[in-house]
Amino acid sequence: MCLAIALFVIALFGVLLGRLVVGPLASWVTRDVDTPARTLSIHHENSALTAGSKGVDPAGSAGVVGGVAAVFGLAWWIRTRNPRPPIVLGTAFVGAALVAFAVKYGVHRSPASHATPRLSAGTFPSGHALFALAVYGTIAVLIVGKGRARPLRVGAALVLVGVSVAVAFSRVYLLDHYLSDVVGALILGAAIIAASVAIIGRAPDTR
Repeated sequence: MCLAIALFVIALFGVLLGRLVVGPLASWVTRDVDTPARTLSIHHENSALTAGSKGVDPAGSAGVVGGVAAVFGLAWWIRTRNPRPPIVLGTAFVGAALVAFAVKYGVHRSPASHATPRLSAGTFPSGHALFALAVYGTIAVLIVGKGRARPLRVGAALVLVGVSVAVAFSRVYLLDHYLSDVVGALILGAAIIAASVAIIGRAPDTR
């Protein structure tokens, strides 16, 4: 029940944030945030960076992120017989899906290329960036919370967070999203991590 309330509050916050981005703050966000980022991507196109962005971009798709959450959660449960990690990861993934769905339809932001049909999802927030941070970030928190091999744990956590940042960057660099779409996604993803871990627990290793 507490988790459902937390996700509802996060989704409501996301809709309000998105409404500010496309409403009262639209001129400032467009002029000082989104346009400079898109201009930089267009005028500084690099073949290696484009290839890298296209390569990392699928890591934020719902299918890939969901698969990673399932495999990691199952492996952790088999190894430790601790049910909390898969529950926390499942919560982060499902929470990201629900929040992304609610906010995308609640804000209904059109991309730069065309107007979004009335009953279609908008671009705010970036689903790839939201899924990536919510799940990879949750895995990072679980790894750091295990309490052993600190340098290795911190290194693994940094890699996971780095993948999330790379996915977020790719969405802007490939012109699939505005920078503000990605920033909004990262804020919501961080909120989902906090809610999942705080309500369900850090799930220490019980082996």
